[in-house]
Amino acid sequence: MILSIEFQAELFRDMFLIGVICGFVYDLIRLLRANIKHNRWIMCIEDVFYWAGVIMSAYMFMLSENSGQVRIFVMLAFFGGMLLYGAVISRYVFNTMLFMTDKIKKAVKLIIKITFYPANLLAGAIWHIIGKPVLKTGNILKIRVKKLLHLGGVYAKMSKRSLKRQFGFIKRSNKKRGTEYGKRKKEK
Repeated sequence: MILSIEFQAELFRDMFLIGVICGFVYDLIRLLRANIKHNRWIMCIEDVFYWAGVIMSAYMFMLSENSGQVRIFVMLAFFGGMLLYGAVISRYVFNTMLFMTDKIKKAVKLIIKITFYPANLLAGAIWHIIGKPVLKTGNILKIRVKKLLHLGGVYAKMSKRSLKRQFGFIKRSNKKRGTEYGKRKKEK
C-alpha cells in the first residue's frame, strides 16, 4: 500500500507525540517511585507493565492508522519522541512534579493539623484534668509501697544475687539429670 507524503507526515507526527506521552507516563512512574519506596522486584514488575502498555499502545495506533503495517520511520518517530522527551524535557517536568507533590503533601499535612487541632486541645485538657493526677497518684503509691517493703525488710532482700542463689537449685538439678533447661543433651 502506497501512502501519500501528507499521510506519512501525519503518521510520523502522531507517533512522535505518542512517544512523548509514553515518556511522560514513565516520569509519572518515577514520581510514584520517588514518593513511595519500592522493592526492586516491584520496580521490575512496574517496568514490565509499562513496556507492555507502550507496545500495546504503539501497536493499536499502527493497527488503526496504518492497517497494522510496521514501518521504520514510524518506529523511529516513536522512539525519537521518547528519547527527545527523556533528554530535553523530562528533567524539568520531573522536578516540577516533585516540587508540586512536595507542596501538596505539606498542604495536606497542614489541613490535617488544622482539622485535628480541636481534638488535640481536648485530649490535652483531658490529660491535664485526668492523666496527670492519676500518674502522680501512681507514683505516690509506688513510693509508699517501696517504703513499706523497706520497713518490712522485704524489699532489701530481693536482690538479683539473692534470687540467683535461691533459684539456683533449679539450674543445678537439671544439670545433674543430664538436661539443661528441660532439653536433653545429645550423646556423642
